[in-house]
Amino acid sequence: MAKPRIYKTEAVVVRQSPLGEADRIITMLSPEYGQIRAVAKGVRRLNSRLTGHLELLNHVEVSVAEGRSLDVVSEAQCLNGYPALRDDLDRVSAGMFLAELADGFAMPEGHGPPDAHGREVYELLVETLGRLEKGEPPERLLPFFQLRVLAFAGLAPELTLCVQCGRALEQRSHAYSAGAGGIACPDCVTSAPGPFLSVSVRAIKLLRYYQSRSLDEAVGLDVPPKVLEEVNRVLDAHLRHHLDREIRSGRFLKTLGRV
Repeated sequence: MAKPRIYKTEAVVVRQSPLGEADRIITMLSPEYGQIRAVAKGVRRLNSRLTGHLELLNHVEVSVAEGRSLDVVSEAQCLNGYPALRDDLDRVSAGMFLAELADGFAMPEGHGPPDAHGREVYELLVETLGRLEKGEPPERLLPFFQLRVLAFAGLAPELTLCVQCGRALEQRSHAYSAGAGGIACPDCVTSAPGPFLSVSVRAIKLLRYYQSRSLDEAVGLDVPPKVLEEVNRVLDAHLRHHLDREIRSGRFLKTLGRV
């Protein structure tokens, strides 16, 4: 959707950076406009009417005015600050991972309208943050979120057919290749671009489950830690390949055993 000169939208704050002595550049993900980067003037001053409304991960309603180089936030109202999420280190770290991932796959501002799935990514982010707020386990939410965002971007790993020969994968262990974009059968491993990760039958089944089921079903599934660890290794390699970098907040989550 083309932005008018002054526009109002809901959004989630996914990134912040300081600007000058009192301002911040706020990056938000919105359902109508995709990624929005705007200056919040004076927000770092305690007496600013914007202070507290534009914190990282806040679900907000904002009014934004078009500027010369960057748009400017004129009004902001916090709709949900997820206070219980912020009181738990595991959950707030998971929330930051979700925000960074959603931002990483968002249509950059100035590169046309948001992609066809921009609203779906936004809605999934809001729903998943809400579930973290309610105390649902991050280790069950994060793999589903990652696979769904990759699918929205058209970058989901191939899990049913060999990425090299195209034959249906047998019920056995295989190898994952980030360069090839999915699972390669044993006959094709040597011809697929490496490096490779060995993936068990159970891990492949779990990846397929997350890829095809609802968030309720994903959260309700009890997964052995070793299988979940395999799944997280595959997703980490897949994300790093497509983003050409590691998710910064993901490094901390690894120390918590979440990804």
